[in-house]
Amino acid sequence: MKALIAPPSICCLSIALFSFALDAPAMVIPVEGHAGIHLVLISEPILVCSKNVSGEEQEELFALNTTDRTVKWRHKAKRVSPSAVADKAGNFYMFADNVLQKRELRSGSVVWEARLDTIPEQKTPPRLTLKEHAQRIVEKLTLAPAAVAVLPRVSTTPNFYAYQPVLSESTLIVFREAMSGGGCIVMTCFRDWLTFSIGTGKNIAGGSGELLGTAGNTALFKDPYGVLQMKGNDMDELNVPSLPAGSHLMNWFHSRLSGAQYSSHERCIFKDGRNDREELFIFDSRKSEISSVKLPVPRGFQVNWVLLDGHLLRYGECQASPGGKPSDVSPWFELYDLKGQLIGRTNVTTMPDGSWYLRFLGTSA
Repeated sequence: MKALIAPPSICCLSIALFSFALDAPAMVIPVEGHAGIHLVLISEPILVCSKNVSGEEQEELFALNTTDRTVKWRHKAKRVSPSAVADKAGNFYMFADNVLQKRELRSGSVVWEARLDTIPEQKTPPRLTLKEHAQRIVEKLTLAPAAVAVLPRVSTTPNFYAYQPVLSESTLIVFREAMSGGGCIVMTCFRDWLTFSIGTGKNIAGGSGELLGTAGNTALFKDPYGVLQMKGNDMDELNVPSLPAGSHLMNWFHSRLSGAQYSSHERCIFKDGRNDREELFIFDSRKSEISSVKLPVPRGFQVNWVLLDGHLLRYGECQASPGGKPSDVSPWFELYDLKGQLIGRTNVTTMPDGSWYLRFLGTSA
């Protein structure tokens, strides 16, 4: 007796044929390829998607109208990135094979293109001299000057990039992360940003830095010398309150696995990535101010945040299992105001077996 077994998916990579006899090994019979569909952009009522099929060099870029449920256009593209942004004039900006493209939303036609992987690493000019910067580090760490050492930078050649677009007035800001390696071993070579004119596609400026969040049409990012806000082509340095030495401001936007909402209207949130403290920073682009919220660390849980219009939602995303042993703790949700005052807490007692995991999906009116 033999059984035909296939994975529970629409497109199967292989089919396994097993023989229920002790002396007969299993056979793997390859079948034709696989396919995948990825959401690139939501611009109501249009969804822009990409479809890739194994064996085909190019992907199919297509637009769906959610009102009449029809395909509006189809085009071929190569290595489409899921990061894209639309403007109010009926255009959208996307990445395909390390090329920044401006396309018309109604037809998908390319307006202009700009190649990104040939642009060298951008570096922001120091706002302090090296001596002044070293002295600032000494003062923050309260160490003697002899204890400060400068470590050499390890330089490698990037072989792939990740991009995050931010549309700000008549300027498109592209945050770029250059990486090398593959599989489980990936190293970051550098992080920088580039600005482009949305009318012509001309590269205007660039510098070093990493995106922390977006608030309206303002991008918040950090560079080696501080935290800045960029609106259009204007940049201003911001003061981060109560930031202790050794802090690491986290950029959640390069984590593709964690569902979250860290931006809402004119505010965005980012955090201190150290494990011994739970501190969240709220940036308000209308005031150009950053405030700090400190809370007790919830032991035994991995937590996540959702920024709402006027509140913060903190929840137990999953349990931290010391030694790989799950416990019987239950999920919980906490609601705070924007000053860090607890408004209410809810515990969920319907999942007591310890195998739960929560992922943020979205908000409704």
